[in-house]
Amino acid sequence: AEVFDLNEILHTIKVGLDEDAARRVNFLHNVEAMVKGDRVLLEIVVQNLIQNALKYSAVTDPVTVQLSADRDVAFVDVTDRGMGVAPNDREFIFMKYYRASGQSANGSGLGLYISREIARQNGGDLLLSASDATGSTFRLSLPIEGARSNRMLAPSEATCSNMSAPEGA
Repeated sequence: AEVFDLNEILHTIKVGLDEDAARRVNFLHNVEAMVKGDRVLLEIVVQNLIQNALKYSAVTDPVTVQLSADRDVAFVDVTDRGMGVAPNDREFIFMKYYRASGQSANGSGLGLYISREIARQNGGDLLLSASDATGSTFRLSLPIEGARSNRMLAPSEATCSNMSAPEGA
């Protein structure tokens, strides 16, 4: 584990996007968010969230990646404009091998499971914070390094609801 600014991960991902993805993905990050964790694995988490957002959205729809922070928690919100996660699937999408019915996109059903495990091993969490027929927002939360009272968000603090603006927006 090392201490680094989450902006570094977002920058690395941004420069690594292919031309089509670079046109669609908007990065909003103007806050410092120093965290302690495995930089490589946390980069994989954010890349997975972005790739899922691109995969489950129309090829012309934008994807927004927003970094925000409060006193002791940093957030990376990845928002797509896809069809959302069906209410019946929301409690299962982070389970190993689970694939929502009716999805045409390829996948093994491991991406969200592995991403959540990585987030939790680094003191954070990964949640579906909003989803409806106009899209979904997945939120990676990580404790700010050196914050007085590092804590993880309780599941009740980020519930599936409508597509309201993420905290800090």
